[in-house]
Amino acid sequence: MHKEKGFATLEIILVMLIISALAGVILPKMAKIVDVATLDYEVKKFRSEFLFARSLGRSASYEPSIFLPSPISKGNQITFKTEGTNYRIEQSGNLIREKNFLPTEFKILVPNNLREIKFNSAGKVIGGKTGTYTFTSSLGKKRNLVLDSVGRLQIDENN
Repeated sequence: MHKEKGFATLEIILVMLIISALAGVILPKMAKIVDVATLDYEVKKFRSEFLFARSLGRSASYEPSIFLPSPISKGNQITFKTEGTNYRIEQSGNLIREKNFLPTEFKILVPNNLREIKFNSAGKVIGGKTGTYTFTSSLGKKRNLVLDSVGRLQIDENN
């Protein structure tokens, strides 16, 4: 008998079966983990843009001439607009920053009273609007952002 080196076909088939079984278990779990992480990121990004719009509302009563290329003008209200798949910050109909689009198949359920929020010079929501923004991921996971009458936007951790 002489010694042969290498793998037998049966050994290669068994290794491939083990790898495919592990991949079949791991890949769906990884997809869920990525989906939840993306949803959390988008909710936090939305909240951050909302807070930025509120702070711009405070500064809109000042002359921003020290920032020469700034699209912000004195005395005009800052508006935070939300649609089903995007949101943006505007002043007098002009975009302050580019629109923020959600990833494919992500959606925001927005009550009609929260589609357009204006901030006064104190950074408070004009009209005392309240409600809940509901974010839905591509796999159906949901997160809520609750706006109270003072203008605080809190992430609802009860999901």
